[in-house]
Amino acid sequence: MNSTGYDPVHTIVDGITAYAAAINDQSVAEGGVLAYRLLAREIRQVMRPGDTCRLALSSTIVTPDVRVGCFVIVLQDRILIAFRRGMFRKTSETVVIPISSITGVRSESGTSIATLGTQLLTIFGEPSVTIALPVRRHVAAANAIRRAIATPDM
Repeated sequence: MNSTGYDPVHTIVDGITAYAAAINDQSVAEGGVLAYRLLAREIRQVMRPGDTCRLALSSTIVTPDVRVGCFVIVLQDRILIAFRRGMFRKTSETVVIPISSITGVRSESGTSIATLGTQLLTIFGEPSVTIALPVRRHVAAANAIRRAIATPDM
C-alpha cells in the first residue's frame, strides 16, 4: 500500500489480463505477475486511487547504458515503467510518461549488437523510452500498446 493506503493490485491484474487477451497469449500473465511482485513497492508509490490500468506487461527497458527487465503500466493518463538497475547495489527507478506528451510510437528490429534479433518499441514523449517486445507476438503487442495510449488527438 502507498501512503494513502491504496493498494493497486486489482488494477494491475486487470491490465495484465487485458494485455494477455490483446496478444492472445495467456502465458504472459505469469511473467507480468512476477514482474509486478518484484517492483510492487515502486509501483505503489506512483499509483493513485482512481487510476485505470489499460495494459500491464513485463518487458525490458533499452537505453544506451541499461538493458534490464521492467514492468510497463499504461494508465488512463500516463505510462509508468518501473525497473531495477545495478548488479550488486540495486537501484529502483520509475519512468513516468504523460500520455498527453506522447507524439508517436515506432516499432522496429534492433540493429545494435546488444539488441540484434529483438523487436523494439519506442514511445516518443517526455521522456522517450524504448522497450523490447515479445519476438513471436511483437506485432500484436505493439498494436495493443498503441491502442492503449491512443487519445482522440493522436
